[in-house]
Amino acid sequence: MALIPLIMVFTWIAIHWPHGSLWYDEGLTAWIVSGPWSRILTWCTQVDIQVPFHYVILRLWSFSAGDSEFVLRLLSVFSILLAVAALIAIGRRLTAAGRLGGVIAAILFLSTPGLLW
Repeated sequence: MALIPLIMVFTWIAIHWPHGSLWYDEGLTAWIVSGPWSRILTWCTQVDIQVPFHYVILRLWSFSAGDSEFVLRLLSVFSILLAVAALIAIGRRLTAAGRLGGVIAAILFLSTPGLLW
């Protein structure tokens, strides 16, 4: 039963996979991670002040898996699947409903507009 939400989200992503080129923010992120490490540091400390974790992980990912549009977006897919699996496990342990609580937590996460967009 816990595998059903994972299959559902993977199917939804596969059906709604973007067919065009990278969006502006994705292209900007691809540009940042394709340059030297100093670009990530400069970007995160002087331009868009934020924690560089996403850029570092994406840089390592693109170094090992490639830098095509498909591969760059695939890291987000794996992250979503990992988050859903974690929510199922946490919801299962923290709710009185057990397995059903985990599935409900995953479904609520999957129904958030930001994730669906």
